[in-house]
Amino acid sequence: MTRQARAHVARLDLSTAQVAVLDGQAHTARALWNLLHEYVTFRQGRFPTVKECDTAIRQARHEIDWMGRLPAQAAQAVLKTYRQAWANFFDPGHPAKRPTFKARSRTRPAVDVPQGRDLNITRLNRRWGAVSWPKVGRVQTCHRCGHRDPASRDGTRFSCANPACGWAGHADTNAAINIRNAAGTVVSGRGDLGAARSAKRQPPRAS
Repeated sequence: MTRQARAHVARLDLSTAQVAVLDGQAHTARALWNLLHEYVTFRQGRFPTVKECDTAIRQARHEIDWMGRLPAQAAQAVLKTYRQAWANFFDPGHPAKRPTFKARSRTRPAVDVPQGRDLNITRLNRRWGAVSWPKVGRVQTCHRCGHRDPASRDGTRFSCANPACGWAGHADTNAAINIRNAAGTVVSGRGDLGAARSAKRQPPRAS
């Protein structure tokens, strides 16, 4: 029997300094992927082993200052994902295409911390929690359910219909949250659109 993977999604409530650190980690992870791809594809002869790739990463982290922005575990996760991308490509039954370089403009920023126990996840209440993100510090997380039911909107007020959530706020703020989440950014470090923050809206139409 195949074990089904399960995930829980929560938004991070980050300070300006934490946003900069986490965005730097995401771009470093993308750059590391590109360095790995260059190391693998420009070699003459056989495909490098995992040990050889790991040695190359350790050497790069020692010689390149900005590589240190990415936690060591996250760097190993990039290597694992890259190797898996090649395994999928060589699998005749898998539709994956050949791995390529990741362009900044077309790559969704993401940071993977494989050791979940190191996050020290704490649930503060039914809506808020906290995690310890490597090189970022303690971060609060929002566990809102999504708030997408149109029936929950009453004029300019939105009250979530999910009894387990109970969130209420301005309807335009809720819409801005959902629009931003629809972009699909994974741990982008942009924070949350809380009620105290402004949300850009189109000006009302003239009657």
